[in-house]
Amino acid sequence: MKLFPLLFTLLLASLVWSAECKTYFSDSFTLRVLDAKNRPIEGASVYYSYQYSTTFGNEYISSKEFITDSNGIITGAANNQEPLESKLDCKIKANATAGGSFAKTEFVANSHASIVDIFLTDVYRVVFRITDKVGAPIEGATITVGNSIKKTDAGGAAIMNLKKATGYEYLVNYKDGKTSSKFNVADDEVVQITFEENSIRLYVLDDSENPLNATLTILNETFILEQGYFEKNKTLGSDIRYTVSYGGVKKSGTIIPSVNNTARIYYDMHAPGIEKPTTKEQNKILTMSFGISDVGTRPSGVNSSSIKVIYTTNPQGELSDWADATVYTIGKDTYSADFTALPPNKLVAFRIETRDNEGNKATLEGNVLSGQTPANTTVNNVSNTGNSSNNNGNTQNNNQEIPLLHIIGGIIIIILIVYLVNYLKNRSKEGE
Repeated sequence: MKLFPLLFTLLLASLVWSAECKTYFSDSFTLRVLDAKNRPIEGASVYYSYQYSTTFGNEYISSKEFITDSNGIITGAANNQEPLESKLDCKIKANATAGGSFAKTEFVANSHASIVDIFLTDVYRVVFRITDKVGAPIEGATITVGNSIKKTDAGGAAIMNLKKATGYEYLVNYKDGKTSSKFNVADDEVVQITFEENSIRLYVLDDSENPLNATLTILNETFILEQGYFEKNKTLGSDIRYTVSYGGVKKSGTIIPSVNNTARIYYDMHAPGIEKPTTKEQNKILTMSFGISDVGTRPSGVNSSSIKVIYTTNPQGELSDWADATVYTIGKDTYSADFTALPPNKLVAFRIETRDNEGNKATLEGNVLSGQTPANTTVNNVSNTGNSSNNNGNTQNNNQEIPLLHIIGGIIIIILIVYLVNYLKNRSKEGE
């Protein structure tokens, strides 16, 4: 009878020896991540590493990222290729991250419990409950805390596992409404969030206060505004985002009902104004200076990168005959352009182009005679194309100056008329 305990001990030792770590070992294992109260953590990030082989120069390898399931579990495997027992490392190292906390453990291949636990001892469970002002749960709201994002279920609840700390901030989004606040985690917490109902109004107007039939996207819906107006009396959230589109120009913003429940969005309908340029020539380089300013009651501002000046001595020729002048800023709303390689006493055609930040375009065309200082600059055409629904993108000619040839032609016609009148008077007298 005394031999039985001894035989049992020897049998147990042989089983342990047969399962111990050896060269070329293979092992599969289950890792579980637990919080401060030994509850499984879903969504924790887990990695593990183990020795592969010293022979092939890649001694240790790391696993891909695993995400724990609802039981806090992932399964892994290790396949060692080390042929030398003297260099064998049987340890498998694992680490887990969740809610801003980090923990690690290690265990021996083929000599570990059926489930190896990793304890995040400072992580607690936080339950968010989202309701409207009468206490009805809101399903589908998105809660963001740092890098953690959850959606509420049918009961308006969402659970996060967060490290014990102060000064957390949550952001809750529902449709286009959102609300945010701060909270602390000292133990398991319940954070109650109530979405207030607010009335909001939104106007889309041109720079003369006329309504625009713009397209509005708000609260996950899109509307074509009649008379440029939108109103909703029951809107959830402390911040309401919107996007307005008109004439190809989009504008986005946020309504904060507690501060102001009304938004007015204005569109600039007027193209920039280009002043008549002045020119001077030195060392065969003709320099043209001109001013550009955005006009209107609510200007969007000149897009300086859009300013372009082109010129040619052969305006009836091909497009390739036009050259780009070098444009640069010389002062506030004032620019210069250099024309190079101009022959003397040559009529040079030019065009100045620009637009504002909402796409309203303006051009100014004219002629200048090279080799004269100051040069005589003639403006032939001023063209403005705006976003106004009244012009439908058509070109409007404003403030046009009368070309010199037209003036000369008018003088000649007047002289001819005077001569003809005098001639007829003389004939009349001779007839008497």
